[in-house]
Amino acid sequence: MRSLLDAIPPMANVAMLCFFIFLVFGIVGVQLFSGMMHHRCHNGEQSSLPLATPLCVGDGCVSELLVNLGSATRLHGLDLHWLGNGARAAVSIVNVSFSVDNSSWSQHHLLHAGAASACAAPVGAAAGQPLSLQLAGSGVVAHWAKLQLDLSCSGAGLLPTSLALNASAAEPIDDTGLCCDPEQTSCSGASCDAGQYCVWGTGNPNGVNGFDNILWAFITIFQCISLEGWVDNMYMLQEGMAPWVVIYFIPLILLGAFFVINLFLAVIFDSFYRAQETRTPNPDPYP
Repeated sequence: MRSLLDAIPPMANVAMLCFFIFLVFGIVGVQLFSGMMHHRCHNGEQSSLPLATPLCVGDGCVSELLVNLGSATRLHGLDLHWLGNGARAAVSIVNVSFSVDNSSWSQHHLLHAGAASACAAPVGAAAGQPLSLQLAGSGVVAHWAKLQLDLSCSGAGLLPTSLALNASAAEPIDDTGLCCDPEQTSCSGASCDAGQYCVWGTGNPNGVNGFDNILWAFITIFQCISLEGWVDNMYMLQEGMAPWVVIYFIPLILLGAFFVINLFLAVIFDSFYRAQETRTPNPDPYP
């Protein structure tokens, strides 16, 4: 007990050194990796909704299409399917917005809206080619969708008949399987397989791993220097960001796990050794 009490002052000095290492690596980790452990792969799901209300057809006709998606869905794209006898027809998207409660609407950026101007995007009426709208980023969670279409170039009798929803599953395939979407963040990590979407989620892997703030960074750093799952954290960041993150983890393990932890043990051992020397009298060389 005495040796443990004697070890407190030198261990406090080692603790200050340990806190400094935590602080430096924590600040660097937050600056480099904040928000980079939120993207995961989700399976894609597609459903089709019939459109009971016909849209306006004719010169200068801009129509608004209000669609009830049935339930709150994370959308990644919409496909409008057509039916009619027009030989070649074209539409363009004037505006698209989404809402959860049908009261507060938010416009959403489109990666591809069929055409940059009216009459520029051909849609095969007879073949039923859809007009595809791909939503940027992680998509949008909505219960309602509202589209404004410019049908001024539509052929006679050409009407949209159904709306295909390209959505993603609510739960990720793997909570610790991160992905990289260059359209959302600057990264060069792993991509999702075909038919899957890289979706941003609010939670971090395992609920605690992450560098969103200094507190979560300290927890992740402590897990790493304990050598319990540090490789998993490094691999997850390599998948979600880039392979070069190994440059961060190698010095962290060398300083934290192999230096600071052993320094704590050395201080305790030295305290026990000094206490043993104090209690054990030197034998008399001349009995």
